[in-house]
Amino acid sequence: MKTLLKNLTPSNIIRMATFTDKLIFISLIIFIIASFLFIGKLFPSGTLVKISLDNKTVYILPLSEYDAISK
Repeated sequence: MKTLLKNLTPSNIIRMATFTDKLIFISLIIFIIASFLFIGKLFPSGTLVKISLDNKTVYILPLSEYDAISK
């Protein structure tokens, strides 16, 4: 067990990985980077908060402090 843990250095792990392991790892890295880049486009931020009670709008408030103060 000690020899196994001693041999788990980054260079040995990369050497032990198969082509498929490396391909999956690189694909995951690309997917994570793309997710960070496109998350703003998929879920755009709003400027208002709508508070509803029994399916009736009770309040509509701005998210920014500046808009709340100026109105």
